[in-house]
Amino acid sequence: LLAEMAAQAEAAQAAYGADNGDFAEAVRSRIDELDARIEALAIDVERQRAIARLNYYLAGSRGGNLP
Repeated sequence: LLAEMAAQAEAAQAAYGADNGDFAEAVRSRIDELDARIEALAIDVERQRAIARLNYYLAGSRGGNLP
């Protein structure tokens, strides 16, 4: 999905550069791409937090001995 959004943003920017597209559309497609990348990063951060919590709880269930 991110690759498709990047390609769409590039196409909109290229169209604008060739006087075949609208500036607002080029900017809007780039903003949409960046928003999607931010959302993907937020999902990854939440995943890493969940892994950290699991590691913490699993370490506690072994009597507090950390690996």
